[in-house]
Amino acid sequence: MKQYRPDIALFVGDVVNDGKNDEDWNTYFFGPGRDFFVDTPFYSCLGNHEDNASWYYNLFAFPEPRNYYSFNYGDVHFVCLDSTDLIKEKDYPYSSGVMGPGNPQYDFLVRDLESSSARWNIVFFHYPPYVSGGYQVEALRQLCPVFEEYGVDLVMNSHTIVYERSHPLRDGIIDYDHGIVYIVAGGAGAMPDWLLPKREWHTSQSLAVPHFLQVVVTTDRLELRAVDDQGWLFDQLQIRKNTEGRRDFI
Repeated sequence: MKQYRPDIALFVGDVVNDGKNDEDWNTYFFGPGRDFFVDTPFYSCLGNHEDNASWYYNLFAFPEPRNYYSFNYGDVHFVCLDSTDLIKEKDYPYSSGVMGPGNPQYDFLVRDLESSSARWNIVFFHYPPYVSGGYQVEALRQLCPVFEEYGVDLVMNSHTIVYERSHPLRDGIIDYDHGIVYIVAGGAGAMPDWLLPKREWHTSQSLAVPHFLQVVVTTDRLELRAVDDQGWLFDQLQIRKNTEGRRDFI
């Protein structure tokens, strides 16, 4: 990752095995990343393995309330959500929780995206609403209408230890004009057995290999590249956006 000299880095949860074990933070995150973090600002969301531990709040100074927040970098507006709060692990793939007005995160998401004037909007959180593998959390699709209404371009998740890229999706169908691409980047390891025998209707590409993503954004183009731990490029996508907001996917 350091060889690609990124401006910033995103981590999509489960950066440790047990967030309540202080040694885990050095073993799995700060130790392996020390040469990378010295000159690369990073942002992360809570995964289930962080277990909402106090170490997360002690070590990271993300904007309040810190388990969900937003920030801008260049032409991109980033929104971090805490899906472990929206969905308790015992409840998925369904949840009795209400993801609608009155839920603090839901209200934050609407207000935040409504006020965004950025050219691109990227949302990231841990549990995947779309993946043709284990641990798909369909209840989180309750957030998709908000993403669609307010012009989100890319949603990034992890949890399932695979790589997967969806077709552009809108209103529960494939839409190559106004759809949103959902990426599962569970690249710290690889669990081929977690993939279903066949791809789901929403899946464009999927592979279980250790990996990371490089995303390059300009005013009218977003380029995404999936790179494995040997440095090989195994998937890529370009999204071009015209002045009316229509997307072209290449």
